[in-house]
Amino acid sequence: DLCQSNEIQVILLRCPIYNLAKNAENEELFQNIKEGRFAHIEFLDLSAFPLSNSDFSDKTHLNKHGAQKLSTWFNVMVQEGM
Repeated sequence: DLCQSNEIQVILLRCPIYNLAKNAENEELFQNIKEGRFAHIEFLDLSAFPLSNSDFSDKTHLNKHGAQKLSTWFNVMVQEGM
C-alpha cells in the first residue's frame, strides 16, 4: 500500500533455483501463496534461468560466475525496458 500510494512499482523476483526438479515439492504451496496474496504484483520468475550447477556456491546462492551471468542478462533487460 505504501509503495502504491507513492507510485512505486513493486516487482517480485524469483531467483534461479539449483537443480530445479528437486524443488518441485513446494511448487504448489508457492503458487497458492503467490496467487492468493500477491496476484496484483508483477512477478518475474527466473527459477529456470539457464545456469549450470557450477554457477551456484550452494543450493540457494549463486557464485560469482552465476551472479555475473544473471546480472549481465538482467542489466540488458532493464536497459531495454523489460
